[in-house]
Amino acid sequence: MCRRLHTEHFSSSRCSEARKEIQHLRIFHQRHFK
Repeated sequence: MCRRLHTEHFSSSRCSEARKEIQHLRIFHQRHFK
C-alpha cells in the first residue's frame, strides 16, 4: 500500500506519515476490540 502510493507520486515523507496513521488506527482498534 505504502509502496503503491509512493510510486504514484507521493513523497516518501507523506508515505511515512500514512504509515504512522495506520499504526495509530491498529493500536486504537486493539484497545477497543480486545
